[in-house]
Amino acid sequence: MGLPRGPDVIVGHNTGYGDSELVAYGRTGQALERLAATLGTDWSDAICEPESHHEEG
Repeated sequence: MGLPRGPDVIVGHNTGYGDSELVAYGRTGQALERLAATLGTDWSDAICEPESHHEEG
């Protein structure tokens, strides 16, 4: 048995940030794509890296 791992995707509902009903944070883009497929939707145009990954320096 390996080390315990956290969830691949964390989903927030009604987070108070804008008009989004759901906010999903994934370990990988593939994890988010699997969640979208499970929910019967396509988020491929909305999946991006977290803003903190762009703020280097």
